[in-house]
Amino acid sequence: MYNKQVAIELQDSSTNNSAKTYDFFVSYNRADVEFAERLVKSIEKQEYEGRQLKCFFAPWDIEPGENILLKIENALLNSRFIGLIMSPEWLKSNWATMERVVTVHEDPAGIKGRIIPILRRNCAIPPTIRILNWLDFRTDSNFVREIKARFLLMERISFSLRLFQLMISKRKVKKNG
Repeated sequence: MYNKQVAIELQDSSTNNSAKTYDFFVSYNRADVEFAERLVKSIEKQEYEGRQLKCFFAPWDIEPGENILLKIENALLNSRFIGLIMSPEWLKSNWATMERVVTVHEDPAGIKGRIIPILRRNCAIPPTIRILNWLDFRTDSNFVREIKARFLLMERISFSLRLFQLMISKRKVKKNG
C-alpha cells in the first residue's frame, strides 16, 4: 500500500513538473549571495531534457515595484526543486524560514523530493530538513562534484518517472482493451 501511494505521488509530481516555470528555486541569506549566484549560473549552464535549466534567483527575478511575497510564493509553487543554502545566517533569516516552511508544508514527509538541502557552512539543521540527504558545499572543492551528482540524479529520476508512466499507460490499455 505504501509503495502504491509513493508511486501515485511521484506520478502526480512528475505531471506537475512539466508545467513548472523554474527548475530550481534558490533560498539563501545575503551572507551567501556570492555562492548562491555562482550556483545559479552553474545550474543555468546545464541542459536537461533538451533545454536550458532555469532558476528563480530573487535579485534577478523580482522586478522593482513587484510584490515580493507574491513573487516568492508563486516561484516556490512553480519550481521543480527548492534549494536551501544552509548557513548560520540562513537559519536566522525570516525570509529563508518562510521559504523553508512553505515548501515543507507542501510535503512534510519529503516523499516528493523537491527540497534539496545544500550545506554551505556548519549550522544546526532544522528537524524538518534533517530527514533529507543534503549536498555538502562546505568546501569549494565539492562544488563541481556535487553539481554533477545532482544532475545525474535528476536524469535517473526523469528516466524512472517516464518508465513508470509508460508502465501505467500500458496497464490502462490492457484494462480498456
